Amino acid sequence: SRSGEPDMSGGQTLLVVGGGSGIGAAICQQAQQDGWRVISMDLVAYPDSSWEHVHVDLRDPLSVTQATQHIRDSSGVIDALHITAGVSDPTPASQMSSERVNEIFRINVVSAIEVVSQLHDAISDGGSIILFSSIAASRGGGLFSASVYASSKSAIEGLTRGIAREFANRGIRVNCIAPGPTNTPMLMAASEEIIEQVIDATFLGRLCEPDEI
Repeated sequence: SRSGEPDMSGGQTLLVVGGGSGIGAAICQQAQQDGWRVISMDLVAYPDSSWEHVHVDLRDPLSVTQATQHIRDSSGVIDALHITAGVSDPTPASQMSSERVNEIFRINVVSAIEVVSQLHDAISDGGSIILFSSIAASRGGGLFSASVYASSKSAIEGLTRGIAREFANRGIRVNCIAPGPTNTPMLMAASEEIIEQVIDATFLGRLCEPDEI
C-alpha cells in the first residue's frame, strides 16, 4: 500500500457499486494493486479492467436483487462495501419532472439502501461500508443549482448515520465521503462554461482527480 496508509492486502474482498467509471474505478484500481479481490457492480465494466464485473441497472429493483444474489452466491464474505454510483442533473427543482426526481433518488439513494439491505449479512464482522455524498449536499447544489441531486446526497449522509448505528454491534465501520468537484464523467458531461466556473470556485484552481479520493 502507499506510504502512510493502512495495509489492505491479505485476500479480502471489496465490492464497489459504481466501479465502472470515475471514483469507483479509481478505488477498484488501487484496491487491486493492494491485493484485494475486487468486484465492481455497475451498468458497464471499466475498459480493460481485470477485476470482476457484475452487471446492474440501479434504476431497476429486480436488477439490483439479481446482482446482489449473484454476489452472495459467488463471493461469500464481503470485507468492504463502497457505494460510489450516482447521477446528477442541473435542472432546478422547480422545473424538474416528478419522474426525473424519482429516478435520481432511485439511483442515488434507494438502490444504496437495497444493496446494504440485501448484503448486510454477507459483510464480515469488523468490515467496512463507505458511502459517497457530495459537497453539493452542504451547498444547496453549488454552481449547478442541482438541488435535487444535493438533497439525494443529504439523504445518503442520513443513511450513513443510521446504518452506522445498526451495524455498530458487529464492529462494522460505516463512513461517508463528500468529495468536491472531481474529474469524473458525471461532471465532465456539463458544459465547458460550467466546468470553468466550478474550477474557478475551488481553492486549488483545479478539479480533484479520482485517484486522490
